[in-house]
Amino acid sequence: MKTLKLTDEEYKKVKDILKVEVAKDKDIKELSDLVGQTYTFWCVRYIYHGTVEKVNATFVTLKDAAIVYDTGELNASSASDMQALPKGVQIIWSAVESFMEMKW
Repeated sequence: MKTLKLTDEEYKKVKDILKVEVAKDKDIKELSDLVGQTYTFWCVRYIYHGTVEKVNATFVTLKDAAIVYDTGELNASSASDMQALPKGVQIIWSAVESFMEMKW
């Protein structure tokens, strides 16, 4: 076994890389697998980001939700313009084009 010494900056980079790789391996078999996870939802008109609170066949409810007006670089640690919503938000599934985990 080898031990590596990393600077704080190097450690952060490695941690971010591993986080992305772990996120890729998640297997979503049913909608309830989304609950408790944080996702970004690309919808017909807007982009929403938040923690999935509940789901059903019609909609997904996000808590700690935000609307994203400008993502900036998609591999960045934060969106360029993301504004918190005063309450959670419900998104109709038929409006969702895609969703994924981001580093935000």
